[in-house]
Amino acid sequence: MKILEVKNLEIKLRESSREIIKNISFSMEENTCLGILGESGSGKSVTCKSILNILNKNFDVKGKIIFNGKNLLECKEEGMRKIRGNEICMILQNPMTSFDPLYTIENQMIETFLEHKNFSQQEAVNLAKESLEKMRLKDIDSILKKYPHELSGGMLQRIMIAIAIALKPKLIIADEPTTAIDSLNQKDIIEEFKILKNEINVSILFVTHDLGVLSYLADNLIVMQNGKIVERGTTSEIINNYKHEHTNFLIETRRALMKKFKEVAD
Repeated sequence: MKILEVKNLEIKLRESSREIIKNISFSMEENTCLGILGESGSGKSVTCKSILNILNKNFDVKGKIIFNGKNLLECKEEGMRKIRGNEICMILQNPMTSFDPLYTIENQMIETFLEHKNFSQQEAVNLAKESLEKMRLKDIDSILKKYPHELSGGMLQRIMIAIAIALKPKLIIADEPTTAIDSLNQKDIIEEFKILKNEINVSILFVTHDLGVLSYLADNLIVMQNGKIVERGTTSEIINNYKHEHTNFLIETRRALMKKFKEVAD
């Protein structure tokens, strides 16, 4: 069963009428991971923001975004607020800017749970601890008392994933979640998404420029360039039998990078 269908999506800048997204369509099934692969400026993040209906008035958005049978582009803000967090969660690429520096992790987790779920204060506290335990974090009481600047980017990214898991959404949008953290933490975060995909009934839309990440996580891929989808298929099909020159460029760039890395390591 399809959980998300994007139909003939077009996004333009109102002032200049410049096309950002050029009539793209794609869909994803329940409990699968769809990867969106592309370089910076290809339109990946704008597409994700349009799904959550959080683009500002500088953008003119046309088409349909059907989630669970509902066209999100026709939803009023009040209706979208109920969907965001409850049914669709977004994990952003820079965890350092996703938390309020003035409040502790505990305060922010509890506030999020109270806003989206019908919980008591104590139930929200318990859920915060349980969700961090699922991420295999240690010394949880200490983590909850800390402010965001006292934790690493990798730790904050795990906390964001923990919040998403606790809210039990039907769809998680991960927008370049490994970009702003170091390589060791990247590996751990990718593993967390793998566990999330295998153990929890949730669909994941994973956006990145890193083909290596998607080859490990995604069931299906779409490749974007300059606001268009230039190729689509299963992950295996795209990697082993690609047809578009831009896909070839992304794959060869990845291979060259890995070759250079191995040469330096040796």
